[in-house]
Order: sequence, then structure tokens, then C-alpha cells
Amino acid sequence: MAHDDLESAVAAGKARLQSGELDADDAALIYDGRISLATAKFDAIIIEMQTEFSPESKATIAIPYSPPVNGAFRVHKPKLLQWDHCDDFDLNWALQSFFEGVAEHEKGNEVWTRCLDESV
Repeated sequence: MAHDDLESAVAAGKARLQSGELDADDAALIYDGRISLATAKFDAIIIEMQTEFSPESKATIAIPYSPPVNGAFRVHKPKLLQWDHCDDFDLNWALQSFFEGVAEHEKGNEVWTRCLDESV
């Protein structure tokens, strides 16, 4: 989504995702953001998902990362931020599918494997 700034783009993306007008069975909005964890705040790729099968179901996963400002780039374990009204869905299957997708992307998997820091 092309907008003048990230905040406007994310707001427009969230509105479109919630509108139900995407003509898709499943939809996701992926954007760069920040999350707070017990140890600190982290940059993160945020993935908000929903399905037309169950429009009230909302799931959000964040993949925190540490940019190479003070050393090497690090990607951290995904964090489940939201799993609302998802009783008909299997969280373990969803996470397994995520990791299978990472593994299928040759360059993405290479970066993930080399830069993974599971301490966070």
C-alpha cells in the first residue's frame, strides 16, 4: 500500500483487512513495527491475519528482530500477540506452516538460520 508514511499505510491496511472486501478466503497484513517484550522494545515484522470463513477470528504474530546497528542482524523467535476467537484453528499447525514457509524460501531460510537468536 503506497502512502506518505508508514503509520498511514498501516492504518489503511488494517481498515482494508477488517472491511471484508478483499475477495479472498484468507488475508494477511504484514508491516514493520515495534513490540514490547519483558526485556526491552524490539523492531518486529507484524503479521495480522484473518479468514473469511470466520471473520471474527483474529490472529497476530510478531517476528522481533535486532537491526545491525550495534553488531550483526538478529531475528528472534516469533511471538503470538493475538489469538482471538480462533477456537476452530490449530495454533501449532499455523506455526508449523509459518516455519515450513520460511524453509521453502531459499534466501529467507539462509538468513533465518544464520541470524536466529532464540534468547529473546
